[in-house]
Amino acid sequence: MELLKSLEWRYATKKMNGDKIPEDKLDRILEATRLAPSSYGLTPYQVIVVEDQELKEKLVGACYGQTQLSESSAVLVFATWDEVTEHSVGNYINEIAKQREIPVESLNGLQDMMN
Repeated sequence: MELLKSLEWRYATKKMNGDKIPEDKLDRILEATRLAPSSYGLTPYQVIVVEDQELKEKLVGACYGQTQLSESSAVLVFATWDEVTEHSVGNYINEIAKQREIPVESLNGLQDMMN
């Protein structure tokens, strides 16, 4: 319930306070993103952390002139893949096999289903 209460409180940020986000908080946000559920566990996107001031200012134009981007400590950009290919599924299957220390062939059924 505490999470739901927190979500009810959310609001759009009108102005940043100039404080830099602590690295441990940013790491926690990125880890929560990494652990978020997705179909088959395949996350067809990359999260790009933009902290470079010049680049943040360039992003303002692509974000309907919202100056909060340039005033922020960091901007997270979710870059989605254009498509999920057999090659990207194969890379994912190889990573699963490596992490679980199992033969990649044991995941052929999963790979076929995902393709």
